[in-house]
Amino acid sequence: MRKATSVVLAGFLAVLVIFGLTGTAAADPVTPSVSSTAEVVEVDGVAILRVSVSNETDHAVGIRVTSPYGENKPPNLGAGNSTVVEFPTDLVVTPAGEATVAWYNYQTGVRNEFFVAYEGLDLTPPVVVEPEPEAPFNFLQWLKSLFGNFGSLSFS
Repeated sequence: MRKATSVVLAGFLAVLVIFGLTGTAAADPVTPSVSSTAEVVEVDGVAILRVSVSNETDHAVGIRVTSPYGENKPPNLGAGNSTVVEFPTDLVVTPAGEATVAWYNYQTGVRNEFFVAYEGLDLTPPVVVEPEPEAPFNFLQWLKSLFGNFGSLSFS
């Protein structure tokens, strides 16, 4: 009896998984979804990774943005709305990379996660090469350059 119950239970769980009744639904490619862009920008001399997320679904979604500089879970994003998540990098040279945007549609149960790439940013200050200051004008040297040494005459 115990073996038959296990087989029936395993079969029931298989049906749940096959028909998606466990609450984990795959993203439908036809259904509008969530889109995102990312860029590293300079704000007051600090490099900031800025990730913009747009909800193109008909329902509110939960958002989580993860980057090498932290994780942020803004409030639920309403249908048709957008939000911007910012991560200060605290780096002079921020390398290119990817942020992960995960979203969950509470009404439809659709979950998805995708990566959004961003280019690096170099905030290294430019090297300024100062020209060497000119020597002060030397009148005697100037006369010598014009007229030579005049033989035995000495200007020193």
